[in-house]
Amino acid sequence: MTANLEPPKILPAANQIGSRPFWSVMVPTYNPPADYLEQSLRGILDQDPGPEQMQIEVVDDCSPKVDVVALVRNIAGDRVKVSQTPDNLGLAGCWNTCIERARGEWVHILHQDDLVQPGFYQQLGDGIATNPQVGAAFCRHAFIAADNRRVNLSPLEQPAAGILKNFNQLLARGCVLQCPSIVVKRRAYEKVGGYSLELKYSLDWEMWLRIAAQYPVWYEPAILACYRTHVGSETGKLVQTGQNLREISCLLEKAAKNLEPQQGRKILVEAKTANALKAISTGESFLYRSVARPQRNFKAAWNQIAGAFCMRPSFLIVSAIMGVILRFFGSIFRRLFGHPSVNAGS
Repeated sequence: MTANLEPPKILPAANQIGSRPFWSVMVPTYNPPADYLEQSLRGILDQDPGPEQMQIEVVDDCSPKVDVVALVRNIAGDRVKVSQTPDNLGLAGCWNTCIERARGEWVHILHQDDLVQPGFYQQLGDGIATNPQVGAAFCRHAFIAADNRRVNLSPLEQPAAGILKNFNQLLARGCVLQCPSIVVKRRAYEKVGGYSLELKYSLDWEMWLRIAAQYPVWYEPAILACYRTHVGSETGKLVQTGQNLREISCLLEKAAKNLEPQQGRKILVEAKTANALKAISTGESFLYRSVARPQRNFKAAWNQIAGAFCMRPSFLIVSAIMGVILRFFGSIFRRLFGHPSVNAGS
């Protein structure tokens, strides 16, 4: 994978400032599940200040199995505009189409299975209004499962709302935010370019690195967005192939180069170690059955564990991998020799 990614250009919005809404909420879709898309749109519409202040548009990436126009009309009537790409453009292509079609001063790309909580636009809008120099603003977010259960929270980056200090260093260690939690000034997209067409898993993280290199970023500690994790998501598919680790390793190298050399080397080692350990944990989860994952996936487990070793071939990583192997064969041994209650889900 190429480390130096040339982003596509984003043209300025055609409308004059006086006629532009403040917000453009753009929802990229591809064969969207009706219940997920309805939840996403309801969360926006519940905070809708009206068309003069908020553009709401679904941008469908040429879905072959779902009549997205009919689905959106059934949910939102004529309030939500629907546009469709003539061909399937993929993640980055569709997201860039969202930006190009955005007329607002600030752009929120909300994916078809993610959610915003009450107060999202009000609280981020308040922070933006008092800090016009920022190029992006994001909030703390929750991770939710397919059935809407909250399963985790993103770390608290700072206790009070405000411009996030040393955001470049934070991103050099890993991606600390998810797409539903961030809004970006359209002029920032025009300056730094669109999402890289070469990336599939980390195209959002690579974008945040570019924005953080050019602009201060506002942070809101309230939990105002939800990122859905499920096996059928595009992210879930890329994790199973191991492509996520190949892209992460490349971006960590790129981020470290933007820091002072000694600091960059230190952060790079820390970041690769942390991401490798996370990959090993993810790989181990593929070895066991659960409600969310009823079948073992040995290939996905191998892709994550082998990818972790390639990312950071250290004694600590090898030890963690050996621990996974011992636990897995230990669970098999206990099941075979009379202890089915232990690791019964395996």
